[in-house]
Amino acid sequence: RPFALHRVYLMSGPVVSIIIPSFRSAATISGALKSAAQQTVSHEILLIDGSGDQATRDAVTDSGVMPDVWISEPDSGVYDAINKGIARSRGEWIYVLGADDELAAPDVFERLLACKEQDTRLLLGNVSNIERVHAGVPAVHKSRLTSYIFLYNTVHQQGALYHRSLFDRAAFNAAYKILGDYDFHLALFTERVPWKYTDVSVSRCRAGGLSKQFGKGLYLEELAINRARKTPLRALTWLKYIYKKISGLL
Repeated sequence: RPFALHRVYLMSGPVVSIIIPSFRSAATISGALKSAAQQTVSHEILLIDGSGDQATRDAVTDSGVMPDVWISEPDSGVYDAINKGIARSRGEWIYVLGADDELAAPDVFERLLACKEQDTRLLLGNVSNIERVHAGVPAVHKSRLTSYIFLYNTVHQQGALYHRSLFDRAAFNAAYKILGDYDFHLALFTERVPWKYTDVSVSRCRAGGLSKQFGKGLYLEELAINRARKTPLRALTWLKYIYKKISGLL
């Protein structure tokens, strides 16, 4: 769907907009905010909290990091929250940080941006998955935007730095509750968006979210996305699910 976004960012504005979607994240939000605040490039922090609970509010205040934009209101899911952040952002580049994740080092964006080429619109790096609860989750996810994306989401959202021009056409489809980023990355691959991978550890992510639990709902959503996108290997979705059930991976 069309997504209105300012095409020209303020030259005096931040280089990177760090969007943190949150829902009842009192236990982890401090770490996310502090890792964002330490970044060496010019940046802004946008906290989009869909719960509005007092515990999260208190945790943000106690962290000592005040977001540049703090929205606390109900939303229809994580991708709706991300879209709200994108609409309010001013940076040339956009990054999404989970409320229970942390950036790996203060110079993450500095190192990624140092490797971009003139036409690069997507910068990719590595994500360390911590507190893994499923054998199918790798310790390190090295993001790539290749044809393997027809088999699985080769781009980890917390390993991706998006140029804001990528959102001129559309944002994340908020109708999807688990794999909206996969849907968006499929579109980027189809459109042959110029991307660049750099062997940089971008973030540390707790690997216990819905997209890392491989439940039936995930495969139903993946099937819906592949049908809508008419991907060439969409019939394999259920085969993957059945194989993992038989193998005891689910």
